[in-house]
Amino acid sequence: MIDVPLKVDLSKSLAYFEEASRYSPGGTPDGKSWEQDLFYVERAKGNRLWDLDGNEYIDYNAGAGPIILGHSHDELDQAVVEAISTRGVQVAQPHVLEVELTRKLREIIPCADMTALCNAGTDTLQYAVRMARTYTGRWKVVKFEGGYHGWADGLAISSKPTLDEAGTLSNPNTVADTSGVLPAILDNTIVLPYNDLDAASERIEREKREIACVIVEPIVHGHGILPKPGFLQGLQELCQSCDVPLVLDEIITGFRHDLGGLQRKWEIEADMAVYGKSMANGYVISAVTGREEFLSTLSPGGPAFFSGTYNGNPLSAAATLKTIEILERPGFYERLYAMGDTLRAAVNDAIDELGLNATCYGYGSVWGLYFEREAPANYRDILRYQATGGMRKFEAYARHMLNNGIFVQPARAARNYLYAAHTDDDVQRTVDATVAFLREHQSALT
Repeated sequence: MIDVPLKVDLSKSLAYFEEASRYSPGGTPDGKSWEQDLFYVERAKGNRLWDLDGNEYIDYNAGAGPIILGHSHDELDQAVVEAISTRGVQVAQPHVLEVELTRKLREIIPCADMTALCNAGTDTLQYAVRMARTYTGRWKVVKFEGGYHGWADGLAISSKPTLDEAGTLSNPNTVADTSGVLPAILDNTIVLPYNDLDAASERIEREKREIACVIVEPIVHGHGILPKPGFLQGLQELCQSCDVPLVLDEIITGFRHDLGGLQRKWEIEADMAVYGKSMANGYVISAVTGREEFLSTLSPGGPAFFSGTYNGNPLSAAATLKTIEILERPGFYERLYAMGDTLRAAVNDAIDELGLNATCYGYGSVWGLYFEREAPANYRDILRYQATGGMRKFEAYARHMLNNGIFVQPARAARNYLYAAHTDDDVQRTVDATVAFLREHQSALT
């Protein structure tokens, strides 16, 4: 196994961890923690993080995905300050900015006849399920193994089961991600293997009269699993033929890969879609969008209850409108995609040269390093990877990068994010550090 000693001084963070653990579980009040090389962030600006010990890192965690412009983006922050001074932070009443935002979302998102604004991805997905059940009168929800759709009981299911728990590949077990989930919730959830259209067709056609909706991530970004050609389009056609609403979870893919999400870029016809993260560059907002017949079931006009004290607040609405304005500028996405392509290609060239059992994979501005030759096609590939030590190799790689002033989250091998504040020099430095790791540990990676 690869051993990489920690060379970065994290003594102040470690001492602070002891203090913080007195006041919150695991020393992290926000739940964002990991086992290896924990550090506390002092500040973030542009493409950099600084920790309590004064270490500076090129950041690829991007606040767990939302940062697409850069930390503390000056133009965006100024728009927010202006909104605070002229409109206020919180009114809990209808206001012009949130209406302007929903009008803009209709322009750029194919299925967004109407939009309801929320605060987090979990909120939007719970409302999507509620609307689907209200509209169809059915109760069961279909999701795909390995896909993550928030922390709430109804969908915190089979995103990370062990091999012993998971059942067969073609007919996965329904496994709760957390304690405290009622058995009735599991009974009303169907888990299917991602990228297996035959298995999806058999189950959905058989139980279509009980299924309220099918929820899918266009890319299973928690593990970097890309759809096989035709899978999403086949799933869309299947849902249409069975009269089952299709819900796209674009919390990560939306705004990061295209202004209208992969729904627009890949021409997928969804009934509802949810967005968050990159839509406001880190300001707190999410959105559930969809066809009018579904969104009109929400209160106050419909029977499906919808509320939230901070929903659509002026600060978040202003941040989203300004972020969209910046994302619409010519060449924005082309540059992000080009940086991602450059990084992946350069690392893969080194992998080929060294004859390693690895691949640098991902899509657009998201990249990961996977220590097998073929990228994963489903969650079972991830389980095999973990069982054969793949994640331990990535943790060694993450420590090597930390030693070189580059932060990739050790627990998220497939979710390293490029964003507009990154430069060509950052990409080259990242490639150089990665290649150095591959060369140093060539014998362990063949």
